[in-house]
Amino acid sequence: MTTQYAKYYKDSHLLIVEGDPLWIDNFSSKLNIESNVNIVQRDLETFTYNNTENLRYKDLNVVTGDNKYDLIIIDGPQGFVSEPEVHLLDYSRTNIWSLIDTNLAEEFVIIIDDYDRQGEKNTMARVEELLREQKIEFYNFKSTGLKEQYVICSSGYRFVSWF
Repeated sequence: MTTQYAKYYKDSHLLIVEGDPLWIDNFSSKLNIESNVNIVQRDLETFTYNNTENLRYKDLNVVTGDNKYDLIIIDGPQGFVSEPEVHLLDYSRTNIWSLIDTNLAEEFVIIIDDYDRQGEKNTMARVEELLREQKIEFYNFKSTGLKEQYVICSSGYRFVSWF
């Protein structure tokens, strides 16, 4: 959907961040990627937050710079580790935290997938704390289907809650 949007709206810019080079190759080969779409591979790193080990993309700020984003869809990295055995992370997909300070446009929509998992819920609770600390007014809602998504948006995009 996002690449189709970028294809139609040539003045838009789409940044896709992925940890798995094989996924990038597979994804890229099935789509006609326009010049306004940038797919970037970032390695994963572990970090400690609230005394728990978690995963995030390494050096994401190198890719995002000081660009402002009005739509952020969060579907990676994965919310679990599989070795030595599979277990869910307490804080999943936390790179969004660093984007709040530097990269969030004045009007914005943030969507996180897999909100049925506790790690994603914990991450978004922290996002809301960060927004409150910066005195940024926001609205939120949950969308439920086969999986859950959670949306936080500014007042200018509050209409998305009607979908």
